[in-house]
Amino acid sequence: MPGNSHIVLNTLLYFMILTLGISASIAGLVNKYIAAGFAVENYIIGYCFTVYSVAYASSVFSVGWMLEKFSVRSLLRVYCGLAAVAIICFANAPTLVVFTVFLFLFGLGMGIMLPAAFHVTLLLYDAKVRSAKSIAVTFFYAVGSIVGPILAGLALDWGVTWQGVYYGVAAMLLAVVAGSFIPQLKSFVPQKANRGEEKVDWSLNVFLAGLSVFCFMISEFIFGYWIIQYLMDRLAVGVVMASAALSLWWGCITTGRLAGSFILSRISLAQYIIVSAAVASVAYFGLLGAATYTQAVVLIGIKGFAYSSLYPTLISFGTFQTPKPSPRTTSFFLASGSAGIIFSVILSSSLKQYFDYEVMLAAGASLIGAVAVVTAVVAHRNKKRPLAPSAPAQ
Repeated sequence: MPGNSHIVLNTLLYFMILTLGISASIAGLVNKYIAAGFAVENYIIGYCFTVYSVAYASSVFSVGWMLEKFSVRSLLRVYCGLAAVAIICFANAPTLVVFTVFLFLFGLGMGIMLPAAFHVTLLLYDAKVRSAKSIAVTFFYAVGSIVGPILAGLALDWGVTWQGVYYGVAAMLLAVVAGSFIPQLKSFVPQKANRGEEKVDWSLNVFLAGLSVFCFMISEFIFGYWIIQYLMDRLAVGVVMASAALSLWWGCITTGRLAGSFILSRISLAQYIIVSAAVASVAYFGLLGAATYTQAVVLIGIKGFAYSSLYPTLISFGTFQTPKPSPRTTSFFLASGSAGIIFSVILSSSLKQYFDYEVMLAAGASLIGAVAVVTAVVAHRNKKRPLAPSAPAQ
């Protein structure tokens, strides 16, 4: 495929992940506005978003099978079209039940983004450059997570409703639908699963690595979903400043991700994960004692740098626990992360119902600390087959 075709395809893939990042990052910001509209407590809306997470995880898990039956372009049209229509419907829902139903459909539609992007990247590039291109995919998710809270926070501060914020996401989804008509996607036809994958036995290390991804996603979700409300309620800052703090976190993640490949060329994957997760846990716990907005921002920045390349590195670390990395193994870790998102909504909403914000942040800090511990266990078990410092970061 010519270079220009790669550019066109990459532009579409990156825009898809940018859209996903924006959509995911604004949920915590609009929570209180949705709750006010339906006259319920914030944690009730948190439970509603559990339905979204279940739908999203189910969609991510099933897309691998769908790609064996249908083309990428067809799936993008159906899934993204469904997500856009669902936004319009839940934004105009008369009751909380109707809102939740369409939130479920929204989750189903959004589940196509990440699996499709990784699938196309896997087929488009050989092993030598695939890791770098995968880093770019996660990079644009971080960019979306920076832009999302800034734009949404400003829009809400200027009087735009939460429905208006989500209409912007719907417009981006329709742009993806339009992009699916590019001719470069015609060659991405259904791919059959490799029968040889069924014969590979997974060791305990694979499942422990999956547990690390699970814990990481819960920790990340708790922070991204509740930190804005924590800053507004505990430190008495406005929505714009609170949103700016979350955007700073994603900005540090983005900057750190650019340096991730350089760092990982000098230390092992396990060492990077253990040190980064430990630093993140300390900064996470430090937020509980932050007395000023400035102190909180400094800790959030440190935490962002520590989180920067953890997700793609955890996925890569997990795939190296099998004799040969495979799409099925990658799907397992993506599904582990999706399961973490589901559980995180339930856990954080339950904690908010019975406890205060400090308990939620403490839970998130403990879970990212658990990532360091579990990774150390896997590395110890894996001493007879150590990962080389030059192992890919993805």
